[in-house]
Amino acid sequence: MERERNGTELWLPIALLAIGLVVAETVLGNRFSRSKQVRKSGFEAVAESRILATNMALLELIEARHVSLTVGIGQVHLFCYNSLTLQANREKAKALKPWLRRMPAQHVARVYPIMLIGRHPTSEDPDSGGGGTITSGTGGLGALTGRHHSEIAGTPTSDVEAIAAEFAAGHSFTGLHFIPENRWLRANPAHTVLHEVGHAIDYELGSHTPARGGGEWDPPTAFPGVHESECGGQYPIQKRAAVAYAHLIVNGLTGLGGASNARTIVETFRATAAFQGVSDDWWRTTVARPDFLPAALRGR
Repeated sequence: MERERNGTELWLPIALLAIGLVVAETVLGNRFSRSKQVRKSGFEAVAESRILATNMALLELIEARHVSLTVGIGQVHLFCYNSLTLQANREKAKALKPWLRRMPAQHVARVYPIMLIGRHPTSEDPDSGGGGTITSGTGGLGALTGRHHSEIAGTPTSDVEAIAAEFAAGHSFTGLHFIPENRWLRANPAHTVLHEVGHAIDYELGSHTPARGGGEWDPPTAFPGVHESECGGQYPIQKRAAVAYAHLIVNGLTGLGGASNARTIVETFRATAAFQGVSDDWWRTTVARPDFLPAALRGR
């Protein structure tokens, strides 16, 4: 006599088949994802790897080097890989706040994570080399990763990749700033920091070309009195824009060959996309609070 099959016996083979298909799809999907990642480089591959989400030990190590500054309604993040203690770096970072608070609010949100490093990654001389800004469009993470650059800068490749992944995933950030120790130890490192921040504002929002009409300005005409030699960038107009951005925040209208040059630069900036809706005197709208200033600079 044939045994009657119940519902469980009927559906069991179907359920097992479905599970097998899911497992196969997952395995193949993971292999494809890894293969696809190998073919990519820089920030794109790093963002996909989601290193911070899967390596909590690494996250904890990086967090121990993290300094966060509240600037208006935004945050500026620094990661410390120089020889200073975390507390010493925190105090130096705190002293930057008067100048960071002079940035337009929409600019603060575009500041890349700031890496405080040992030496400049392309310099064997600890006393030479300024800051730098690396982006997905300018060579990716190579300046701070790899055995040679990592040893000079003091930045483990895994840390750099993890920080880039954290800020690239789900954010507009596409770069990192780095400040060598010789510049960070200056009495006031604000000019170096804001110079690099100026590059991010240009890359993200556009501060060296007119917002309307297209084309580019003549560098000496648009940014008179600005010395291109202060920047190691590639293009004269972008170099002048970054130098001028830092100068206006730190020094106001003084220098730059006179107030007339400074006013021309202000008007140049206001004609760019990065400065649409920004007040005429944006660089001095927030008065520096004395308690944030280093003792050596108070009263100046």
